[in-house]
This record gives sequence, C-alpha cells and structure tokens, in this order.
Amino acid sequence: MNFELTYQSSLAKIFPDRAPAEPPLRLLTAWQGERVHFQVAFRPDFSWGKARVEADSPLREFIRLRAVGLVPVDYLPPERDPDCVDDRIGLYPDVLTDLPDGSFSTISNQWRSIWVTVAVPEDLPGGDYPVTIRFHVHDIVSRQDAVYPGAELTLRVLPRRLPEQTLINSHWFHCDSIASHYGAEIFSERHWELIGNFMKSAAYHGINMILTPIVTPPLDTEVGGSRATVQLTEIARENGQWRFDFSRLERWCALARSCGIRYFEAAHLFTQWGANCTPKIAVTRDGKKESFGGWELAADSPEYADFLSAFLPALCRWIDAHGLRENFYFHCSDEPHAEHCESYGRAFSLIQKYLPGMKLFDALSRPEVYAATGRRTIPVVCERSLDLFAEEKLPERWTYYCCEPFSRYPNRFIYMQSWKNRVLGALLYRHEMEGFLHWGFNFYFSRLCRFATDPFRTTTAGGAFPAGDAFIVYPGPDGVPLDSLRAEVFHDGLQDMRCLQALEQEFGREKVCSFLDGYARSGVFSMTDFAVPPEFFPALRLFS
Repeated sequence: MNFELTYQSSLAKIFPDRAPAEPPLRLLTAWQGERVHFQVAFRPDFSWGKARVEADSPLREFIRLRAVGLVPVDYLPPERDPDCVDDRIGLYPDVLTDLPDGSFSTISNQWRSIWVTVAVPEDLPGGDYPVTIRFHVHDIVSRQDAVYPGAELTLRVLPRRLPEQTLINSHWFHCDSIASHYGAEIFSERHWELIGNFMKSAAYHGINMILTPIVTPPLDTEVGGSRATVQLTEIARENGQWRFDFSRLERWCALARSCGIRYFEAAHLFTQWGANCTPKIAVTRDGKKESFGGWELAADSPEYADFLSAFLPALCRWIDAHGLRENFYFHCSDEPHAEHCESYGRAFSLIQKYLPGMKLFDALSRPEVYAATGRRTIPVVCERSLDLFAEEKLPERWTYYCCEPFSRYPNRFIYMQSWKNRVLGALLYRHEMEGFLHWGFNFYFSRLCRFATDPFRTTTAGGAFPAGDAFIVYPGPDGVPLDSLRAEVFHDGLQDMRCLQALEQEFGREKVCSFLDGYARSGVFSMTDFAVPPEFFPALRLFS
C-alpha cells in the first residue's frame, strides 16, 4: 500500500492523470487578516480505500479542508489562451466540497487534491507557524491501516495588516437561478433563506455590490422570451395613478447589508444590446395582476415614459430615506455597441432626468457610446478596450471581462492557468480601477435563458460560453453554495490589490508601480503585458 502526496500552491491545477508539475511547496507567506490557501495533492495505489485528513498546527482552528472535485469542460473557445492549463475537453478541477469529519473515499492511481484554507486572524502575532496535513488511510481490500503525514509547511505571518477592500466588486447575482435550481417559490421564505446563503457567499469572496431586481432584469433573455419574475417592487395602477411598495426591496437591502454587502446596482431599465425595449414589469391594475412592458413595448413609448416619471422619483425618495444614495447605482442598458448610439443615448436621457445626483453606469466599451450620454454615465469598460478611454476624464474607473477575451488578457475560465485569474488584482491596482464587474456569480441557465442547466454537468451555459464563465459558485445540496477554486483564487487577487494599496501608503505609488513594471516586457505592467512567475505573489508581501 502506497500513498504519494505533495504540497502544491493554490495556483496549481491537479489533474487525475498526471503528476503535479510544481515543485513541493514548503513556505507560505501571509499578512495579518489574510486568507491564504495551498493544496495537498495525493495518489493512492490501492484499489479501494477510505481516508481521513486532518491538519496539525497551532492554527488548526483557523484551517479549513475541502476536496477539489472535477467538473466537465465540454466546450472550448476557438481562440485558446497560450497559457491555458490544457486545451482538451474533459474533466477539470474546480468545485470545492467540505469533508464530513474530514473523511472521503480514495480513487486508485488518480491524483486528487485537498484544498487547505488558513484564515489568518488580524491579531495573530507575526512569526512562523508550522502546518502538517496528515492522512489516515484504510485499504478496504487488504484491511491495512496507515498514516501518511505530509512534510511540515511553514506559514510565515508578517506583522503587516491587510487593509479593507476599497474596490467595488460586482458579480451579477441571479436570484431566479436560485429559485429554479432548488425548486423554491420566488420570494417564499425558503427562497429568502437561500438568497441569504448566496449573499453570504458573495461577500465571503469580496463581492460588495449586488444586482438588485427593482424590476425583473432584462438580461440574457431571448427576444420574445422571458425570465421568471423576480421584481422586488410591488407596483399598482389605480385610477390612473401609479403606486409603489418598496417593502420587499427594504428586506433585500437589509439582508444584503447584514451579509456584508454595501453597494446596490438597480436592474437595467431597458433591454440588452441596444435599449430597444423595456423590462417585463408585473403590475396590479385595478386589482388584477398583469404584465406591463417587455419585448412588445418600445423603449421610447409614452406609456413607459409615464411609468418612469412616477417610478424613478419614488424610488429615489426611498433611497434617500434609507441613506443609500452614495451606495446605489443605476443601469440603463447592458453592452450597447457603436450602432446603438442613438437608441442608447435616447434611453439614457429619459432616465437621467429622473435620477438627479444618482450614479449611472453600464458595461460599454465604445467612446462614441459614452459620448452619446453627454459623458454623464460611468462607463464600465471591457479590459481589452481600456486604451480607448485613456484620454477620457471618467467619473469613476471601472472595468469588466465576461465570455471573452479568450486569450492574452486576465480571465477566470476553468481551462485557464490560475495565475491568469489572480493577476487581475495587481492589474486593477496598476490601472487605478475603482470598480470591477462580471455578469456571472450564479447563472445556472443556458445562454439567453432557454432552459435551466445543472452546473455540475455543464459549466458552459449549454455549450455557449467558455467553461466557468457563467458562475463561480455551485449550488450545494443543502442550500449553501459550494465554492470554486476560481472564486478563491480571484479573491486572492483582491487581497493582492489591498496589499499593493498598503505598500503605496508606506513606500509611495512610484516605487510600487516600478516593482510591477519589472514584470512587463515593455516596461509597463498592463492588461496585455504581464508575466508573473510563482514567486511574484509572495514577493508582494515581502516588498520593502
């Protein structure tokens, strides 16, 4: 009976059919208040066994052990990243699963890994702390027992405290996905419980802004189709007058804030890719429930203008009454292109006059579309288009990525190397970004919401997007989301950004940027020019 094991960094991806490529990890460096990870890769040579894994360390109470599970990657984009971890369809490591009592079944002659998380307390004294991961193994066939301890790893805690996150970070929260997957009635008590679980998970991963369905979001919906109604606002039309009840919105915001979410982005007020139509809106008209708007109602219709003239001022009064003005953002329409300047500009002008002093922002990457708003919105620019806005004096600096870029740029696709995911944090610092946006925290549908999907069986939104684009958490069987290693690595990048901000306060921005620029071929660390070896991330923490 033999049981190979080796410590690997959080950036490694362990495949069952190949030995880990990295040299064994022996030292991990962290600041106070940081959450750090490493992996224990292992391979048993016996046919049928079970194991129990445990951590032996003075920091044991702060250590969490999870199994790294495999998920299918059944679609790869036509343009492959040269740094991809693999370029074949198959099973890839991604989902993290807690281990009841630390126990699991072994699989003969396959490499698998345990994900080890250490949540370093803010008040932990600096110093070296030993960590040993130990496996108690039982071969069921031969009835042999053995204990296999890994080598001792040193966690070096430096006497520097990680500052609070300043980046506003949104990964769109799809509460209809939650209801669909768990079979919960929308806004039933069970649905609210599940929403709270997913909000806690979002905050745990550094997501501090949440997509808020003041109306059902008109996103990723096939023309003529619709998504389930998840409208927080109760809307009535009586005797020619609009009436609004924001009680459910109040519950939503209170729940989000209790989970650690500080910012809210109102669902888009016009349809995606051109702002041609209106969202589907549920209205009680003279006591009867009916639908208002949707694909049948033009964005510039008088009926919708009348609705907005009442709805938006009432919502602003509610926001002000709850002290949320500085933390509430509004959307017009998602991803308008150059040919949509006229329709988008018209839609923006309509809502802007009813939102005085409010922040408006959208994913838009063409300067001419930004100009069509009179430069009064906050453009959230795709990372590949940031150079187009270099001369613009933007009210806030935001960027995003989504189902592309496929290569050269940072992204979080399952087939990518983890360092291409993590490096974004340092790049956000170098580009002085104030916000980041992504469309998929928990989207468990096909593209355009034609049908629901099981994210454990398809990670590509039904073969439409690169694997992992649509979500970073999996719906756990007990209603609590399961993390992905991509979500943990992305959060590591956010911690890198916080680290760099602290170093700037101590050493000045010029010196910190000079350090980063040393990892660029051109001498400027940018979204397309970064080459970070494994030692780059520990070097940030040791910077002096």
